[in-house]
Amino acid sequence: MDEKQGRDLLAIGRVQFNTKQRTLTCSGATRHLSATESLLLETLVHAKGMVVQKEELKLKVWGNMKVSDNALVRKIFEVRSALRDITDSVTLNSVYGVGVNLVVGADGGEAHGKPTVR
Repeated sequence: MDEKQGRDLLAIGRVQFNTKQRTLTCSGATRHLSATESLLLETLVHAKGMVVQKEELKLKVWGNMKVSDNALVRKIFEVRSALRDITDSVTLNSVYGVGVNLVVGADGGEAHGKPTVR
């Protein structure tokens, strides 16, 4: 694997996230993400488990475009569903009134953890 390919692949527990192809793969199962969903997940991966505030997510994913909370919630739902389809060890955790974080279970077990706001 060359250096560029390595930057395109992110490991989320046992899940491989290909940011260029916008795919999630785990145990032979693959799910495709939209460009928006991919940016959302990539933002959460780089936060390393910290809670990312809703307004920060909107800015990182949509830039300066005005976006409703409902649009963000819908994209979170779509990413959460894609993850759930291939593994139970990675999930998105919503923190009411604050934001969202990515939670990875230890040793591929069920995802759990206490969120920390950044």
